[in-house]
Amino acid sequence: MPKRRRRRSSFFFNHSSSSDEEKDTSDTECKQSEGSKKPRKRFTAQEQESEIEDKKERVAFEHTLNNNSEVYNEFEEDFILTKLDLLENESAYNWERINNDEDALTPKWRMFDGKSNIGYAKCQGTIETSPEDLLAWYWHFDSNQNRKKHVEQNGDDENAFPSRCESLINNHHHLLYACRRMPFPLVARDFFSRGIWKKLDPNKFVLVYNYNDEKNSGLEIKKTTLNKSKVVRAEYQGCYLFERVARNKTFMSYVAKVDVRGMIPSALANTGLKGVVGTVDRAVEYFEDQSFLRREQDDSTDTPRSHK
Repeated sequence: MPKRRRRRSSFFFNHSSSSDEEKDTSDTECKQSEGSKKPRKRFTAQEQESEIEDKKERVAFEHTLNNNSEVYNEFEEDFILTKLDLLENESAYNWERINNDEDALTPKWRMFDGKSNIGYAKCQGTIETSPEDLLAWYWHFDSNQNRKKHVEQNGDDENAFPSRCESLINNHHHLLYACRRMPFPLVARDFFSRGIWKKLDPNKFVLVYNYNDEKNSGLEIKKTTLNKSKVVRAEYQGCYLFERVARNKTFMSYVAKVDVRGMIPSALANTGLKGVVGTVDRAVEYFEDQSFLRREQDDSTDTPRSHK
């Protein structure tokens, strides 16, 4: 069976860069996700074990969604509503389609709000899992699959390129820090962001992120060990909306904006908008893989009938 090329992640801070090389990569990835189904890879025993561990973490988190009544303060409520408006009040914004294939499984748009020269990107898709599981998948920043993707893209030097949940404030509120490589000749970018999720109704969840001033966090962050001249603080904003459409099927909408800062012209930065929301493509692929893995595990546990 041919081996499928794994897609670069756009997970949270893994944005597409502003270089032509990165733009080409993002466009190729979008076309791959919108084409025919690809042959599935075979999972190693270690990969299966890692996926099972991640799933257990997600299941434990999902139990808290059903058993725990979350209490939100005024700051948290305002934090969510400000970003949620981008998805729930779509008619107020001039969204322009940027992948024109009418049959695309993950349609994408861009929008400029007039306040900044850096554009927002939006993507939608249907994911083969429940909204609770999808929320848990995104929420668990320190999962095996997320750490693996980070190492693939940035190397295994955790001091130079850390990626971690810096603080779990409560079950629905956390702070994240990460440092990412950029294509040559750009220096690395680091991100410090606040994330909050909320259950809007029994079938709908929202997860919101925004860049955060570490001076207001009350934390002493162990930042990258890279020389200060080799890293630029970037800014990330994102809003995920997960809506149940069937028992194990979720319609996902995601809007995001990444300002890589530094001396990058905004026109060049905006060439990577498709990749900014490429995490939707990754979610589609990941949970298709999980379905395949479950079938593979079921096949391995089947006992052949004995012939008399």
